[in-house]
Amino acid sequence: MSIRFIKAGMQTSLQDLGRAGFRRYGIPNNGALDPISLQIANWLVNKPLNSACLEITQAGPVIEFSKDMAIAVTGARFELSIDDVPVDMHQTLLVSKGVRLTFGKLVNGARAYMAFSAEPHLPKIMDSHSTNLMAQFGGYKGKAFKNNDTLPLTNIVIPKTRKTPKELQLQFSDNYQIRFIEGREWTRFSDATQKSFIQSPYQVTSQSNRMGMRLKG
Repeated sequence: MSIRFIKAGMQTSLQDLGRAGFRRYGIPNNGALDPISLQIANWLVNKPLNSACLEITQAGPVIEFSKDMAIAVTGARFELSIDDVPVDMHQTLLVSKGVRLTFGKLVNGARAYMAFSAEPHLPKIMDSHSTNLMAQFGGYKGKAFKNNDTLPLTNIVIPKTRKTPKELQLQFSDNYQIRFIEGREWTRFSDATQKSFIQSPYQVTSQSNRMGMRLKG
């Protein structure tokens, strides 16, 4: 019982809500960058909300299933198809043995989450299946999936189908308002500088990861 990655996508990894309580040992939380979407996906396949999902980044995979199961996709909006038939996100999808799920064009957002009605047949590290991509542990061999990798599964069940309520279907855009709290140095800046901080646009750079985002501006 497995999921095979015919094409792995840009950075598809196994993530849950992370490993809390280990920062004093230098181990970050890891886990999903969009924990809300991960939990909604798990709810759609009737699994504990902290269960491991596939986190799909920007360019999605092509996946083949070796067993009948249920899946659900939430988060960033992709054009999805099962054996070339378009399907919608935010619902329980029943897939049969041998079918292929294709993540097509990315419409908006950056990361999607695919839950599956089974358990990864992989060991947990510090009570988590999350992949630490920098330290290369957890998840599937501590790395993002590559073409032709196979994720082993166990305990497959077929749940009742569900749909995400519309008010929980998150909307994504290219522009967000960032709020901040004035630090003790705030009054040392001139009025003009303070105004530039507040009104200037910032851009997320490629020097960003699960610990934080570096902005340019």
